[in-house]
Amino acid sequence: MTQSMATLVATRTAALFFASVGAVCLATPAYLGFAIGLRALVWIGAGALALAVVTRLLPWHRLPHNATLVLAVAALALLLALSATTDLPRTEPASAIYSAYLIVVVAWVGLTQPKSTALAFTVCAGAVLGHALLVVPDSTISLMSLLVTLPTGALLGEGMAWVMADLRSALRLDERRATDLELLTLALERLSSAGSAADAAEMLGDVARRIFASPYARVTIVEDEGRVTVRTVGEMGDELLPPALDEPAGADDDALVELADGRLAIVLRGATQPVGAVLVRRPDGEDAFTRNLAQLFAAQAGTAIDQYQRIRSLDRAAHRDELTGTGNRRHASQLLDSLRPGDGLIVVDVDHFKDVNDRFGHGAGDGVLRELGAHLSAAVHDADNVARYGGDEFIVVARDVGDDLEATAAALLDGWRDRAPRTTVSIGTALHDAACSGSETLERADVALYRAKAAGRDRAAFGTSDSGSASLAVGQSPAELRSQGDLRSGSDDG
Repeated sequence: MTQSMATLVATRTAALFFASVGAVCLATPAYLGFAIGLRALVWIGAGALALAVVTRLLPWHRLPHNATLVLAVAALALLLALSATTDLPRTEPASAIYSAYLIVVVAWVGLTQPKSTALAFTVCAGAVLGHALLVVPDSTISLMSLLVTLPTGALLGEGMAWVMADLRSALRLDERRATDLELLTLALERLSSAGSAADAAEMLGDVARRIFASPYARVTIVEDEGRVTVRTVGEMGDELLPPALDEPAGADDDALVELADGRLAIVLRGATQPVGAVLVRRPDGEDAFTRNLAQLFAAQAGTAIDQYQRIRSLDRAAHRDELTGTGNRRHASQLLDSLRPGDGLIVVDVDHFKDVNDRFGHGAGDGVLRELGAHLSAAVHDADNVARYGGDEFIVVARDVGDDLEATAAALLDGWRDRAPRTTVSIGTALHDAACSGSETLERADVALYRAKAAGRDRAAFGTSDSGSASLAVGQSPAELRSQGDLRSGSDDG
């Protein structure tokens, strides 16, 4: 039960109680046979009805829940007013009326307030009953009534307080469990849209940390290529990860591994083998639901990661060049569209590729392309930034390289020379800026590549910001070069 709901129950029941007291005060003075205080009884009845209306209309949701305790104080004040201004304490049923009234008030306190509040409030109820017994002349209230009412009210109020506390705890637990399941469902739905394994690990780590109330969650994901992605969400402190969890495929068949140091390892299983693991601090008060939730997390998250990897694998296959393993022409187009200011574009073209095919056969030419693709992929931070654009030409995107573009291209060229390949390569580069499109940056890199070819090959040339003036300097435009087959037509004259 939420606090707003508890406050609503407390105020609605109090308003009903005040309305009942008011109705009784207004309807029964003649029946009780009061000798004095009839007018006071009417006024108290009207006041009780007014108090019921005020209680119903006040914006209690803006106040803390314990503010509702003032309603119990108001109920005692009504009884004190009746004792002081009417013949109620001197009537025959006074003992029963006072006892029932006070027991109801103390029970309401137990129903709506925290534990021990009803026990403390019994003292206040005893003071009111003691006033009617000892202060009012000719009171018919007996001492036995006092001795029975107070323990009965205390036991009833505290009993209800404990029952309500357990009920509120159970409701909070149910709400938290529902929230945990909702979080897990949302995370699994979002997992398919993750841009990378690192993003998927961050999503899983965040939801694991929240649903298992752990200060941290360490997520390991094993990708199809064997690469291991590890992400930690939250503060792990000095705790160490057991080596076995870095290789989930080596874990046993149990999805949950309870570690001796109070941690819980959740093995994420795909269709045929584990695809990852999540390490969290073992939840306090772990119960059957928590273990079932962890089992569900392991199964569903493992399946989701497995599906995510299959989708990624299909996507990679659609954008992968079968011969070299780098991106294909479609992937190269995406790389060009993704260029940001400060990114460098490097175009690499094999020199004398036709001669290699003619002298050593097409198998040797394919070998050169495979070796060059492997060299470029290994030399860059992210192999996804390499693509075979066509024939014997590759493009490489150097993210945020800025003024280091020349050094990056030189390193690629030197690394290729160190391999002692069958033939050399020429490189053209251009730095992307906000004023250019990807295709315009490619044209500038093309011009630079042609300049490297014209200057003797086996070198790198660096494009200027004005592709037009550069092309005039060598007498041809990039479009003319492509139309003649000098760059990207797929011809083998290199």
